[in-house]
Amino acid sequence: MNGRGGSKGGGTDSDRDTDESFADAFGDDVSPLRGRDDRVADAPAARPGYDRREAAVFIHPDPDEPGLGFADGISDAQRRRLERGRIPCERRVDLHGMRAEEARRHCLDELSEAIDAGERCVLVVHGRGKNSKQAPVLRQALPGWLAEPRLAGRVLAFAPAQPADGGNGATYVLLRRTRG
Repeated sequence: MNGRGGSKGGGTDSDRDTDESFADAFGDDVSPLRGRDDRVADAPAARPGYDRREAAVFIHPDPDEPGLGFADGISDAQRRRLERGRIPCERRVDLHGMRAEEARRHCLDELSEAIDAGERCVLVVHGRGKNSKQAPVLRQALPGWLAEPRLAGRVLAFAPAQPADGGNGATYVLLRRTRG
């Protein structure tokens, strides 16, 4: 029972360890769901006063695209519209030239203001990371920022922007409708 339709004999040692611990915990008559490739975002790194239990959880359907995630409650139609850039953006948040912590604060402040204003979709422009010495820092950090307790339950989905809106240098963020 390795969760991939095979027997315990296949896979790596860590696969077998995981499978065996699953079997130990739940018994032989229960097996993990097959055919599931959902990924869940890790909560952002701990900071003083940060409680990981309050962080939002996003499903990442494509492990090669961490900039695509959605929370429970989004319909397939909404998700497709967001990914195709068909939901009008009511606010643009430009993070170019900012260091990570400054960009994080600015982004969270702007998204909080958008929520308070009843806005539905925000375009966050983080750049492609061409000036970063390593990986695109802001682009990689954004999903963690969106999971922070301050926004928990308020972000419905996020997706890389279409080329006309900045492509991989920008992200659409879909906010939950607030009832009021």
